[in-house]
Amino acid sequence: MNDKDERFNKRLIEGSSILVSSLNASGFIDPADVQGTLDELKLLREEAKSRSKKILYRMGLANRDLKENLPAFVSRYDSFGEDATEHNRVILSSKAEEVGRAINPVEGRNLDSQQLSAIAFDVRSRLVIAGAGTGKTTTVVGLVKHLLKAEMAQPEEILLLSFTNASVNELKQRIIKETGQRIYVETFHRLGLRIITSAGDKVPKITSVDLRRFIREEMERKKSDRGYMRSLNEYLAYDYNSQKEESDFRSYSEYLRYLQENPLITINGERVKSYGEADIANFLAINGIPYQYEESYCVDTNDSQYGQYHPDFHLTGTDIYIEFFGTDRNGNVARFMIDDNPDASEEYRKGIEWKMQIHQENHTRLIDLYSYNRSEGELQSELEAKLKRFGVQFDPDSSSETLRKNLGQDDMKTNSMTSMFATMILLVKGHGKKWEDVFPQGRSRSEEKRLKRLENVVRPLYDAYQKHLKDNGEIDFEDMLNFAT
Repeated sequence: MNDKDERFNKRLIEGSSILVSSLNASGFIDPADVQGTLDELKLLREEAKSRSKKILYRMGLANRDLKENLPAFVSRYDSFGEDATEHNRVILSSKAEEVGRAINPVEGRNLDSQQLSAIAFDVRSRLVIAGAGTGKTTTVVGLVKHLLKAEMAQPEEILLLSFTNASVNELKQRIIKETGQRIYVETFHRLGLRIITSAGDKVPKITSVDLRRFIREEMERKKSDRGYMRSLNEYLAYDYNSQKEESDFRSYSEYLRYLQENPLITINGERVKSYGEADIANFLAINGIPYQYEESYCVDTNDSQYGQYHPDFHLTGTDIYIEFFGTDRNGNVARFMIDDNPDASEEYRKGIEWKMQIHQENHTRLIDLYSYNRSEGELQSELEAKLKRFGVQFDPDSSSETLRKNLGQDDMKTNSMTSMFATMILLVKGHGKKWEDVFPQGRSRSEEKRLKRLENVVRPLYDAYQKHLKDNGEIDFEDMLNFAT
């Protein structure tokens, strides 16, 4: 074995040792530690994958130790998450019973297995999700009782936080009644104020601004900003309703059912059959290009194989048609269509050829667009270039008129949008970092463009809100928590 292979083999052995020793721990493996271990060994896993593809390894000519240690490490790494979960499950089963014997009953009744598991799962952080009236507060009372009885903490070492004064007072009383001990229970708001005041000797001025109302008013003020209005209209037209990609569906029937339950309605009110068609229709509407959707073709095309042709779009008063073909760069249709019909790609390709032949024979012009244009984030730019090449005139409505069409007649869409923008702003602020350090980057060209359109709309609102707070010497709840920590 050469020096390079020997060093790599040693790293594989050490990596396997880390994984095995973690699984041999007597206590719980913290989920955060699981991810930390996987991140620590990620580069080694990638190198192992690369090595396994090399010709000598595939021919069985690699060193014997490498042939044993490489797949062993890869197997341990790939199953580590599931193995850690199983490790914790086995321990939790016995720990939950042990906790139950020690603290039951709590508030007059025995806790169930889920409540006991939430208490016994002794890791750095736990998230308990349950509906109203299911016993979440009782579980918190049981956790405090467990910490005190097991002498894992003294009363003064326990801090409980809630959102309202009423829930704080209720929790205090219930814990005193159950344990006989006074625990420090406080609202997030008041604790933050206490910490900031104790550090700065001055009570901060907390804003009374309703963020959702502020966003609506700021968007109203920005109606005179042509650049912002174009960004807002493009976001609403191309991204607001794009909840899923066509690659997310497992079958054609599932796709059709989803569209039936979540219809794709264009700015002009048509109900279309794909996200690509919706994007094209909305681009045409934004740019004032009149069209007809799925209008019968200008020539009778009925024959023994095909019925009457209905192109996706016909530009009114012209011989120009637009088709959105649902194929990738290799001419393949979406996976869910192949699962339903193995010959779907070939049949679809024949349909494309027939449509192109129809246009050629009748001397009409076709703008052909494809799923890959959309997945690569180039659908609108490709459409614009082809329209201009055919000399199509752009005559957009005013931004305010387009916005009116985008939002519809009632306030439901506006309320939903402003609520989402407010949540985004609070989430960014909650990180306590600059916008550019928090806002996500796209994993693909298409996702990058969608995120950029969203950022072009929300970032100015965020900046305006931050400026308002600064100009008035105020902080909000997120600022308070950030300053306190």
